Amino acid sequence: MEGIRFPVWNVVERKCLKFIVLVVVGVLAGGVSSKLFAAPQGIGEQRQEQSGQVQPQLEHESEVPTPLATLIEEAKRNDPAIHSAEEAARAATFVAPQMSALPDPQFTLQQFSVGSPRPFAGYTNSDFAYIGLGASQQLPYPGKLKLRGAVADRDADTAKAHIEVVLQDEIETLKTTYLHLAYLQQTLGILQRNAALLEQMEQQAEAHYSTGKGNQQDVLKAQLERTKILREVSMHHQSVGGAQAELKRLLRRPQDSLDIIAAPIAATFLRYTASELLDKVRAQNPNIQENSAMVQRNQTAVELAQKEFRPDFGVSFMYENTDRKFRDYYELSFNVNFPRRLPWLAAGKIHIE
Repeated sequence: MEGIRFPVWNVVERKCLKFIVLVVVGVLAGGVSSKLFAAPQGIGEQRQEQSGQVQPQLEHESEVPTPLATLIEEAKRNDPAIHSAEEAARAATFVAPQMSALPDPQFTLQQFSVGSPRPFAGYTNSDFAYIGLGASQQLPYPGKLKLRGAVADRDADTAKAHIEVVLQDEIETLKTTYLHLAYLQQTLGILQRNAALLEQMEQQAEAHYSTGKGNQQDVLKAQLERTKILREVSMHHQSVGGAQAELKRLLRRPQDSLDIIAAPIAATFLRYTASELLDKVRAQNPNIQENSAMVQRNQTAVELAQKEFRPDFGVSFMYENTDRKFRDYYELSFNVNFPRRLPWLAAGKIHIE
């Protein structure tokens, strides 16, 4: 009996020893793997908590997409840069009538005393003492006022074209940010599906490794890929927050207001040839229109500068009233103002020493 039991005991002992060795190796491997993979799993749990918090928040804030045209109209109403350009253009329209009008007339009240500095001294006993009333008017050389008004009109046209430039810049920034936000919101689902697939792959790799059918390298690769996708999701949410902040800034909304949901975007194809696009740019680009208005303004300003060398004229009239026993005086004056041509200006050169 003992000879029979001894082999059986040896077999049982060997199996128990083998089982204990496998348990110890498994515990050690499990401890090592738990230490190695603690950080990625923690990141995954944290990312799941954050994504679990973000999704209900977005769904709670707004689920209806806001069309881009609605945001453009809102930006036109609230953007101070556009309002400033509009006010500058409105103010420029009032300059042309002022520049094309005659200079302000001057009225004079004059009192001339004789024999004493006292007012009205000698008024009743001297024919030199008088009280005078007069008016004078400056008359620019013919054509100057018209050119000055034309220059002011070109300035107003430039200011009006500048409105479109500012509007285009703001709307272009708004469109770019809106489309970027739409892209981020559409790619969020793809990233979440990829993260779910990588999580399943990680679980399968850990299950195979725990049963001895896989190796530790497969688990490491699976957790590394999942860590990468979680990092990409985190950066994706950060980009979404930046796009939301930029849109709210352009729309002058409070930063704590509801987030904007962009409408789904789809690919569109260009329907114009290169020559047609060039014609549209020349006809509709506000920068070209502003530059064209500036060129016309400068051409008119050159004509005005040449006209400024022409003399200006002045007319004045004075009525001098004396006492009733003396005759009154009447004075009419005409003057000419000749602009001085500086030598360096006439030669068209400026010398600076």
